[in-house]
Amino acid sequence: MVDALHEEVEPKGVCLVAYHPLVIQELRHALQNTVHRFCTYELPVGLPTEQQLQQLPACALYVVDLDTSLGDAEPLCRALIARRPDSRVVVTSRAFDELLALSLMRLGVRGFILYADVADQLPRAVPAVLQGGLWASRDLLTRFVDAVLPALRQGEVGMVQGTPLSRREREICDALLHNLSNKEIAQRLHISERTVKFHVSNLLQKFHVRRRADLVVLYSQGRALHS
Repeated sequence: MVDALHEEVEPKGVCLVAYHPLVIQELRHALQNTVHRFCTYELPVGLPTEQQLQQLPACALYVVDLDTSLGDAEPLCRALIARRPDSRVVVTSRAFDELLALSLMRLGVRGFILYADVADQLPRAVPAVLQGGLWASRDLLTRFVDAVLPALRQGEVGMVQGTPLSRREREICDALLHNLSNKEIAQRLHISERTVKFHVSNLLQKFHVRRRADLVVLYSQGRALHS
């Protein structure tokens, strides 16, 4: 159900998606001092239909609660990303099974937050992901890279090996590996945020990918192959 107080939501807004209204309330409470424009959507039990997904307001970011006792997490995220491919997704859960988390990262989910960390991490994760960053533990990112490297070595090695990078581009990629936002990268390299965005955009085109997560994986592969 869309929050009646926020029916007219700008595309840059945030939508809180969950199966239970109490969870929505907790997510909303965590973001009340961070996000000024957001709406809520209470999921039906099970996988939403296409018609129900059409009711989702167009937002820049969706915070999705993965209560796997009521629904199937992977098809839910797949359907949501397919419906809103230009938006970003952050998920919350009691725990993240490794295989499920890796699968969701492959789909393009940008953030992973445990229930116990929602109050502390969600207000920081949302702006970071909206700026193009990833929000996940370093351990999860490492496991993701380790999981996809074999496939990449078989199918996309040439892309990495044949892609020369400037010193600045390598610095940007190294910063992305540490899950830094554009603002944090700008501060670290003593350049403007606009310059960071320019370099990231060029790198995405150079590696023929659309998401920063894919760029991180490909760059990680290149480092591994040349180390």
